[in-house]
Amino acid sequence: MLIFIVTLSGIELDVVSLLAQYKGLIVLFHAIAAAIGVGAVTITDVFFFRFLKDYRISHDEAATMHVLSNVIWFALGLLVLTGIGLFVPASGVLLLKSKFVMKMLLVLILIINGVVLNLVVHPRLVDMSFGESSVSHPGELHHLRRLAYALGGVSIVSWYAVFILGSLRDVPLSFGELFGIYAILIVGAIAASQYMDYLMSHKKI
Repeated sequence: MLIFIVTLSGIELDVVSLLAQYKGLIVLFHAIAAAIGVGAVTITDVFFFRFLKDYRISHDEAATMHVLSNVIWFALGLLVLTGIGLFVPASGVLLLKSKFVMKMLLVLILIINGVVLNLVVHPRLVDMSFGESSVSHPGELHHLRRLAYALGGVSIVSWYAVFILGSLRDVPLSFGELFGIYAILIVGAIAASQYMDYLMSHKKI
């Protein structure tokens, strides 16, 4: 039993040492993941606003959204994996940094938001778009479209926040201050998305 415990301890130390040794490479892939995520979510939001302007999503548009969704999930997965790679060798230090704690919260929000948007809202929008009822009664899609726009706003703000925080070497703000700024941006993004929906609904854009 003692030999087993010592063996596991040795493996753990080797993993930590290996991660610390390749920190630069992990940081590079972490940054790439954030860049891919920001680019993909920006394109997705632009396309999604245009696709839902007529309350319908065609088969081609649905296929495009599916591809973009997979890219975002890939970026998020890579972001999580590289984040773990950075966290394990320096967990004690990183947990004391408001920047890192805020990034962990943002990733959690992105995962939850992505699950709701891509696995709950999008499929229902596509299914209703292909149904005959949505052609004559576009109002059936309105509440889902508003929710999709709101979640899209949360997604784009969160991805840009992750990208910006990752680009900064140090952040002289507390976690509370960072979260306050983020909350204000989220409220603004949701409000803007609902105003955009209002303009589209009244055919002003």
